[in-house]
Amino acid sequence: MKKAKEAVIIISSISLVLIYFLGSFFGLLFNTGFYEELYKNTGTYDRINEDVAKNKTTEVMEFFKGRDELNSTFFTANEISHMEDVKARIKFSSILYYMSLLPLLISAVFIFRYFKEDVAVILQKTLFYSGLSTIFIILLLAVINFSSLFSLFHKIFFSGNYTFPASSNLIKLFNQDFFKLFSKKIFAISFFKGLISAGVGGYFFYLKKKD
Repeated sequence: MKKAKEAVIIISSISLVLIYFLGSFFGLLFNTGFYEELYKNTGTYDRINEDVAKNKTTEVMEFFKGRDELNSTFFTANEISHMEDVKARIKFSSILYYMSLLPLLISAVFIFRYFKEDVAVILQKTLFYSGLSTIFIILLLAVINFSSLFSLFHKIFFSGNYTFPASSNLIKLFNQDFFKLFSKKIFAISFFKGLISAGVGGYFFYLKKKD
């Protein structure tokens, strides 16, 4: 049963890592105030009228939610095609987020059924390892050049319709600096979650050893 216990800890830890990252992403994805803050910091309003930018941001968000279509007089066919791909990846990420909850629920049932006496230990290890893994992933990504990471990300997850000229309205609205700051915020929130998780797990480890 020792291997089963270890498997539960590993699966639960992986699920929590996904939840930390994806939860941070979705917490920002439809936050218009956050977008406006990024627009100010990346000079979006110097490239495109502020009211237009805000209007198109709402349009894009409604498009991602499946409630609206993108205006073809503002966005080109290639831009819309790319945004369709983005929408599909967001939908997949949403499914992955909720699917990550399933292993946790199954693990909880399994733990309370077969490892009642080890609930505290399993919880401590799961929190500690998931938090530590989250922090490690973020630190690893932090040493990689963002432009290289951004390019690799698009090559892996998108077809060839992701490069646009600087004159593109899509680029005027969401340039690489926008995504760099967006990513930093996701990593910062996830890092904080990982720190709390590892801290709580480590603290209870300490108390257990102290006893």
